[in-house]
Amino acid sequence: MIIHTYEEQKKYQVTTLNETWWVAAFKTPHLVDKVVEIQEWCCEAFGQPGYHPLTNQMRWQEAVRYGEVRFSNKQDLEWFVLRWT
Repeated sequence: MIIHTYEEQKKYQVTTLNETWWVAAFKTPHLVDKVVEIQEWCCEAFGQPGYHPLTNQMRWQEAVRYGEVRFSNKQDLEWFVLRWT
């Protein structure tokens, strides 16, 4: 899978720790099994997507079915790219 990465400013600031999303963009998987596989791997590697009140941060946002995953730190983006390329 070919993955394009880029930085994007967060539109809604959840925490003051980081104002940037690191985005992995890729061609939308046509097979439902592939979408589920990517989602399950991300949940296992990074936890559930969305805001976590205990850590006061949003580690990642899931939009695999649209061909995109956003990460709040660059190391997670690199880990994702290593796994899926």
